[in-house]
Parts: sequence; structure tokens; C-alpha cells
Amino acid sequence: MTESRLPGATTIAGYNQPKTTDAVANYQLRLMATTDLHVALTGYDYYRNIDTGDMGLSRTALLIHQAREEVYNHLLLDNGDIIQGNPVGDYAASSLFWQQPISREDSHRSNDSVLSTDPNTMANDAIGVHPMIHLMNLLQYDAATVGNHEFNYGLDYLEQCLAGAEFPYTNANVYRTPAGQPPTPLLQPYLILSREMQGEHGESALLNIGIIGLVPPQILNWDKGHLEGNVSVQDMVETAEAMVPHLQAAGADIIVLLAHTGYMEDSDPSISENAALPLSRISGVDALIFGHAHKRYPGEEFAGRPGVDLEKGTINGVPAVEPGVWGSHLGIIDLDLQYIAGQWKVVDGHAMLRSVSDDLTDTDADQQLQEAARTAHKRTLAYIRTPVGRTSEPLYSYFALVMDNPVVQIINDAQLWYAHKMLKGTEYADMPLLSAASAFKTGGRYGAGHYTDIPSGELTLQHISDIYSYANTLCAVRLNGDELREWLEWSAGLFNKIDPLGQAEQELINPAFSPFNFDVIDGISYLIDVSSPARYDASGQLVQPDGRRIRHLRYQGTPVTEDMEFIIITNQYRAYTTVLANPDGQRIVLDAQIENRDVVSAYVRQQGMVAPQADYNWSITLGTREHLAADRVSLLSEDQDQQTANDSSITAVFSSSAAAAVWVDTYPQLSVISPEAGGFTRYGIRLNS
Repeated sequence: MTESRLPGATTIAGYNQPKTTDAVANYQLRLMATTDLHVALTGYDYYRNIDTGDMGLSRTALLIHQAREEVYNHLLLDNGDIIQGNPVGDYAASSLFWQQPISREDSHRSNDSVLSTDPNTMANDAIGVHPMIHLMNLLQYDAATVGNHEFNYGLDYLEQCLAGAEFPYTNANVYRTPAGQPPTPLLQPYLILSREMQGEHGESALLNIGIIGLVPPQILNWDKGHLEGNVSVQDMVETAEAMVPHLQAAGADIIVLLAHTGYMEDSDPSISENAALPLSRISGVDALIFGHAHKRYPGEEFAGRPGVDLEKGTINGVPAVEPGVWGSHLGIIDLDLQYIAGQWKVVDGHAMLRSVSDDLTDTDADQQLQEAARTAHKRTLAYIRTPVGRTSEPLYSYFALVMDNPVVQIINDAQLWYAHKMLKGTEYADMPLLSAASAFKTGGRYGAGHYTDIPSGELTLQHISDIYSYANTLCAVRLNGDELREWLEWSAGLFNKIDPLGQAEQELINPAFSPFNFDVIDGISYLIDVSSPARYDASGQLVQPDGRRIRHLRYQGTPVTEDMEFIIITNQYRAYTTVLANPDGQRIVLDAQIENRDVVSAYVRQQGMVAPQADYNWSITLGTREHLAADRVSLLSEDQDQQTANDSSITAVFSSSAAAAVWVDTYPQLSVISPEAGGFTRYGIRLNS
């Protein structure tokens, strides 16, 4: 076994190389990959209370079994974000139920039949092993890396989770920083897995597969409360460039990057969150598995982008996959190898995705994994069905991207309620207080079922998680009036430019803009003029210095000016990583270390009965008229409907769930256009100048 040059690296050997000859032997190695599983043990949707047919590791498992049977040589790898992302992950972290023996009472606690089994048979549990890791052990993963969400619950919890893995973990760019001591790798900085390969004519030879794991440096900001002073994080591209020669010197024949990062065309890749493109340019990299953005590569949304070859599934010639989210897809990279005179050579490679929804029936699942997930499923259901209050109004996010919405409203109401208490008695107590929030479930690539739809009546912890899906924590920043405007200008990049003199129906939503970055800020009123070009692109880069979309920005009826100062409640993700929300990195005045959804839950409990109704403090317009410069803009105002009835108008079109059609008549400016594939429908919103 070749000695490693770096501490903590693992070389797994056990075979002798065959005698070298000049004969050429051909081999194929299949790399199978999952990413961003987010505790999707099965296909159960804990927000809609249904068993879906399009996600879940127990379903992906069938694709894994099939892919293994097709080839001699294969590895199964995971690219991170496995322990957070749905109520199972949250409850597992808060209760640590998986570290405790299961009682028969717990076994019978839920009447849910999705994971039906013999009630007299105890679940196939592994005490002390996180339920997601347990399923991965059963599938015999070969290696994995960590994603950014692995750090959401702290380093101690992460260590507890990874301790149960029967496969090695690796990460190259996160280092512990103990006081007074040199940094040490958090995990093994690389792996070399030795596998005896079988050739197409019965030959065999030993292949050393080097694996490097990477995670975005932004984890230091996203989970500052857990990580500050405990770890340092290096740039992903610089780390990989330095690490590849180390692996080659340590005996790696091929090198695979497990990079928990997305693809973005970035002119400055340094300290980038989405670095798949520059990583693909590194010499010596033979395969790239990426993720984080929950997209699908190879897939049509990448068509025409730099380095992309969708037919072969490569980026800059490197076979690459990004297999969606929640186990929706299995990524497959097939490498064609030659072994000659004791040396390995990658001669070709291609990548593809296999889909749970397209390649399996709705009822297909690995029954061993279904059974292994049963206890976690039942305990989670019992927990999330705990009542916290009631709502007199339905809460749905079908139109949250085109008009003010009660789902966003209840988040902002709760954040303002909590922040008033937190800031009482401080130097910020008398400053104008605003709140920023976005709708997290707005369809898109996640499908027509990915919307919040809560009827009036009882609200449970399950509903709160539906309203606020992420484990973000509450923060507040201090901005002046101009800086507040710039933040809103970036949010307004969600919309395409609409030509008032153009065709009657124009596409409203910019698909490159992540909807969770569309912040609605309450406590002020404003118009978004989509007849003007977007000032910022989706990444927050200034692209139109003369572009201005935010009109009639007012606080309590007074135009907002540069000399005004505000405290804006948001989350740690926005406060620590978005330059437009924290221009010089020094604007955070509150870091509460309480999850935003816990704030929403506490607010509902305190109120008992909530009546969340959108206050329509913002709307979309085509240019402005003086008569629209009111203190508060109401899309439902009868006066405004009368005032604009004779104005020329354009119908901007957008997609939402077909289920949203029942609400269209509630809003005079909305209309149904036509049905679409996948459970979506095209809607129109009338825009007036």
C-alpha cells in the first residue's frame, strides 16, 4: 500500500497487481451517485401527507440495484446533504430518537399505513445509527462526502451521525482549528479505494480510485454559530488543484471529485459557492459529481452553457452528473479504461441520469429499506402532528411570486413580533423595523406538488415546517434607505422585462432567478416596474447601472431616502452571504440563534388564532402613474380597479400548479390561460401602467 502524504488519508488495498505486459486490456468502471437526499428515506411527503412516486432513497435503491447488475465494476457514492431537509431530519436532531432503543409503544404509535409491516415485527433498526446512514449502509455505499447542510446541527451531531457509517467519508477543504495548535482535517482529506477490476475478456487488474470531497466555504457564514472559531474552510478550486497531485503521488490511477457545489458561470471563481465549472477544468480530474443546486445534469436547462456537452454528459470533457434532489435521480458515469504496461488510462467516458418517476412505477420500492425506515417515519409523524394553534384563513403559495401572499405574510408578522421583543431596551429599539421573507415552496423544478396549501383550521408543527422549510436562524441587519432599495432591486430580478408595447402575453418569471431569493420586505410599500430592465442578475451582480425597478418606496407614507436607517429582520443565510443585504459584512445587529420556523411556531402559539392576510404592500406594474403613488398599494382596491380599468394593459404569463385554479376568481387581475404538462397550468396576471 502506498503511503499517503497527507494526514488522515485512506488507501484501501488488498490485491496484487498482475504482471505487466504490453497487451492492452479494456475495462469499464461505473460510478453511481446520489446527492442532496435531504432525509428522503422513502417517497413520503411530510408536508402533503401523501406517498409520492418521484423521490426517496427506498425508490432510488431499485435504480441502484439495476445499474449494478448491468456491469462488473461499480462504485456507489453520495455527494452530501443527507441529514437535514425534512421533518425526519429535524426531529432526529432534536430528539435523538435514533440513539435510543425503540419501545413497543413507539412501534405502534402511528396508524399511518404507508410503511405497512407486520405489527408484531420490530423494525429493522440500527440503534445509534442515523436513519439515513442506516439505509445507506444497507445499500453498501462505497464512499461519501458532506454537504453544507450537514453542519446545520453542529459538529458534535455531525460526528455522531458519521460514526454510524459503514463506508468512509472524505472532505478536503474543512479543517479544525484548535486553539494554539495547527489546523487538522475535519475528515479524511481524500480516499484511495482499491478495486480489482474485471475486464471484458476475463482479465483482472487493480485500480486505485482517488476521491476528493469538497463543500462551499460559505458554510462558515451559514452556520456561523456552530463553526466560528472551530473550523476554517478553504476555497474548493484551490484545494482541488493542490490535492490532485497529492493523490497521483499517493498512487491514485483515476480521480473523482465529490463536489457539493453547483454550476454557475462566474468570472471570479475564487471562494465561489457554485464551482462545478472551474473544477471541471482542473487537469487530472476524471469524473465530477456535483450537486447543491438541486438541478439535473445532464439536462436541458444546461443547454448552450460553457463547457457543456449534453450528449456525452461532460463539462469541459469531464464526465459529470448532478442527480437532482431527494433521490429523484441516480447519476451514472461510465468510464472506459485501458490497462497497458502497468498503467491505467481513461480513454472515454459519458454520463447519464435515471429517474425514479420515469423508470419506475409509483409503487416500486426496496422493501428492506421501507422496513428500515419505518420507526423514523412513525416517530416523525407523531411529532409533527402536534397542534400549535389555528388559522382562520387558508395559506397557499400558488401566486407568491406574482403578488403579496399570506404565507410570506405570516413569516414576516412572526419575525417582527419576535424582533420587537429581542430589541427592546437596546440602542435599536426605536429604529424603524422591517422584515424580509420569501416563499420556499413555489413549484419549479420540484414539481407541481411543491407548494404550500394549508386549509383554515388547526395548525400543527407539520404546517409550520411547510411554511418555513429550512433550518435558518433569525438575524437582523442595519441598512440605510439606499441600501434597502438596492436589496429590493436584486429581488426584483425575479421578473423578466415586460414590453408595454409588445405582445399581449409575455413571460413574467426569469427561470435563472432562484425563487427563494425573492424577498418581500414588510413595513414599507413599493411598486416593481417590470417595464424597466433588471438592475441585478440572479447572482446579485450589477448588470444595468441605469436600471431602476423599485418605484414609490415609502415608509409610513414618507418617501425612503438615503439618510433613513432601518433594522431588517431576515435569516442567517441572507445576512451573512448576500452582499446586498450586508454591503460591507458589518451590518448584523442581531444573531438570535433561534430557527425562523421556531419563531413562526412561537408566534402562532402566542396568538392562538391567526388570521394571516396579505397586506399588499407591494405589486408589479408597467411604469407608474402619479395616482398610484399611495401610501399602501392594494391590488384588491376597488378604487384602483376603477382607476386602471381604462389603462392599456399587458397580461404577463407564469406557471403554477393546476390546483391553484380554484383560487383564481378571488383575484380580478388573474386568469387561467391553458393547462401544461406535469400538473402545471399557465396563468396570466394583468399588468397596468
